[in-house]
Amino acid sequence: MSLMRLPLLISVLSLAAVPARAQQPFSVPADSSGRSQEIGEVVVTGVSAPVKLQNALSLYRIIDEKQFKAQGAVTLADALTTQLGLQLTTDPMLGTSVQSQGLRADKVKILIDGLPVNGRENGAVDLGQINLARIARVEVVQGPMSVMYGSDALGGVINLITKKTLRRQFTARSFVESVGRYNVDGSIGWQFGPRHTADLTVGRNFFEGWGDMDTVAPFRRLLYKPKTQYFATGAYTYAAPSGFRLSATSDYFREKVTNRGTAYIDPYNAYGLDQRFWVTRSMNRLQLEGKAGEKGRWSLANSYSYYHRIRESVHKDLETLAETPTLGTGDQDTSRFDDLTLRSNYSRPVGDFKIDGGYDITLQSGGGSKLDPSAPANAFRQEDYALYANVAYSFWQEKATLQGGLRAAYNSLYAAPLVPALNLLLRPADNIQVRASYAEGFRAPTLKELHLRFVDQNHEIIGNPALRAERSKNYQLSLSAQYTIADAVRMNTVLSGYYNDVRDGITLVNPTGDSASMRRLYSNMAEQKSATVNVQAEASWRNLRLSGGYGVIHIPGQTGAYEGFSVPEITGNFFWNWRPAKVSFNAFYKYTGESRMLAADAEGNAIYGGNIAAFHQLDASVQRNFWKNRVALTAGVKNVLHGEVQNLASAVVVGGAHGSAGMAGALPRRFFVQAIFQLSGNRE
Repeated sequence: MSLMRLPLLISVLSLAAVPARAQQPFSVPADSSGRSQEIGEVVVTGVSAPVKLQNALSLYRIIDEKQFKAQGAVTLADALTTQLGLQLTTDPMLGTSVQSQGLRADKVKILIDGLPVNGRENGAVDLGQINLARIARVEVVQGPMSVMYGSDALGGVINLITKKTLRRQFTARSFVESVGRYNVDGSIGWQFGPRHTADLTVGRNFFEGWGDMDTVAPFRRLLYKPKTQYFATGAYTYAAPSGFRLSATSDYFREKVTNRGTAYIDPYNAYGLDQRFWVTRSMNRLQLEGKAGEKGRWSLANSYSYYHRIRESVHKDLETLAETPTLGTGDQDTSRFDDLTLRSNYSRPVGDFKIDGGYDITLQSGGGSKLDPSAPANAFRQEDYALYANVAYSFWQEKATLQGGLRAAYNSLYAAPLVPALNLLLRPADNIQVRASYAEGFRAPTLKELHLRFVDQNHEIIGNPALRAERSKNYQLSLSAQYTIADAVRMNTVLSGYYNDVRDGITLVNPTGDSASMRRLYSNMAEQKSATVNVQAEASWRNLRLSGGYGVIHIPGQTGAYEGFSVPEITGNFFWNWRPAKVSFNAFYKYTGESRMLAADAEGNAIYGGNIAAFHQLDASVQRNFWKNRVALTAGVKNVLHGEVQNLASAVVVGGAHGSAGMAGALPRRFFVQAIFQLSGNRE
C-alpha cells in the first residue's frame, strides 16, 4: 500500500475527531459524563438573530472550547490547523495566515463578536496574535459574506465568539511545549446582582524560537523567530429585564519579535545585525441589542481599533552587547492604522417574510514611514458607507426558505458596486437540508496596496494608486443529512461544492521581468478561478465520536499561463471518553496534497509556482479532570509524523517579496502539557 493511500484508509476507517461539533455544521456534543446528546446548536455569524444550524441558510463549522483544550490550542492558528478547506501558511516574520477554498488570506475576514480585526501585514491578519483564552467558540463560514460584512469577505469569515460571564469565577491556565513555548494566563469574572457582570483576562505567551540557520554562532539566527506576547481584556455587561443588553469590551495586545542576524566574527570584531519588531493592537467594542416592539429586534455594534508596528534595526557588539541603531534605508520605520466601525441591524417577521437590514460604516486612516510621502495628504484615508437588506420568504409548509440580499455602498476611493446574494434552503424532511446560493463580493484595495513604499536592503515594494477593486462571483450547493443507525449510532453527513470566480485580484508582480530584481509592484490580475468539493461525516456511538472528511480544491488552467491542478485534503479525528478512568483520548489528523503558490507576471496574469510539497499533520492528546472538575490536565504530542514535517521545515518556500512562507505546522515533533484551574461560585 502506498503512503499516499494510507491516510485515506485511516480516514475512512476511523473517520475523524474531537468533540463532534468541531468539523461539521451539525453537533453531537458530550456532557460531563462523556455521553453524546443532541442539542439545538445555534450560530450568530451573518444572521440578524441566533439561528439553529439546521435552519441556517449557509454552511457553518463550529470549533468550540472543548476542542481548544483537546488540541492544546492557544491561538486561533492552533485551532484551525486541521480544518478541512482551510490552508494555513506561516511566514517566519509575519506569522500565520489562512486561505479558504484556495482564496488567499486577504479575502478572508477575521472578526471578534462580529467586528473586524485590523492590522494586516502582506494582506493577512496573523492568527498567532489572536489568543483563545477568552474565546468560547469559533464560527467559520466559507464563501462570500460581502452583503453583511463588506470588503475582505470574498472568501468567507472567521468569527470568534467571546465567553459570557454568568457567575463568579476564577480561571488560571498554564501551557508548556517542548519546543520552547511557555504560556500563562488568568481571568476573573464577577456578577453583581442579576444584571451586571464584569471580567478581566491577562496573559503572557513566550516562544524562544526554533530552527538554527547559523553555523558560525549556533542558535543565534533562527528560522522561527523568538516572540513574546502580552494580552489583556476587560469587559462589562448589563442585561435589563426588558431584554436590552449592553456590553463594553477592550482588548490590548503587545508583541515583540526578535530577528537575530548572522554573526560576523573575525580577529578584530564580533557583531550581528539584528532587528526587533513591536506590534501593538487595541480593539475597543461597544455593543447594544434589544427588542423593538412585539416582534422586532435591533442591535448596534461599534468598534475602534488601533494597530501600531515599529521596526528597529541595530548593530550589536557580541562582546560588549552594546547596540547602535543602523542607518540604512528602511532600517527604522513605524506604521499606524486606525479603524472605526459602526454597524446596526433591525429585524422582524412580517407574515411569511422575515426582513432585516441596517447600515455598516468603516472609516480607515493610516500613517507611517512606509507610506509614499509624495501621495496627497488625504490619500491615507478610506471611508465606506453602506446600507444592506435581506428579505427571506418561507413556503412549502415552512420546508423551504428563499432569501435575497443586497448591499449598496459609497467608497471614498472606489465606485463600489451593488452586491447581491441569493440563498435557498430546502428541508424535504426533518433530517435533510439542501442549500444553494449565489453571491457576489467586493474588496477595495487597502491603504498599503495603494501607497506602500517599502525599500531596504532586501525589499523594494511599491504601492499602486491605479489599482482596481476586486470583484467575485461565488456559487454553492450542499446536501446535509442526520440519521441514526440501529438506534445506537448517530451520523451527520455533508456533501458540498463551491465555485469562485475572482476578477482583478490584487497581488505583487515583478514589473521588470528580471528574476533577480527585488522590485515588486501591487497590480491587478485578470482572473482567478477555483472549485472545491468536500465530503464530510461524523458518527457518535456511546462515548466514542469520530469525524472525517475528504476535499479537493481545483484550480482550472488558463491557456498560455498555467496548467490546472488539484489539491486534495483529508481529515480524520477521534475522540473517546473512557468513563471508568475519567480519561479522554483525542487525535487530530490532516493530509494536504501538493499545492502551488499564486503570483502574477509583469502583465498581471495569474501564475502558479513555488510548489509546496504534500504533508501529513497528526496530533494526539490525553485529558483528565480532577478535584470535581476544578482542575483539567491535557498532555499530548504535536506533529507525531516528525520526519516528514521536519524535512518540509528545512525547505521553506519563497513566498514573495515580503519573506518566506511554508506550511503552518513545520515545527518539529513536540510535547505539550496544559493545566487549567477553575473555581466557580453560585449565580446570584
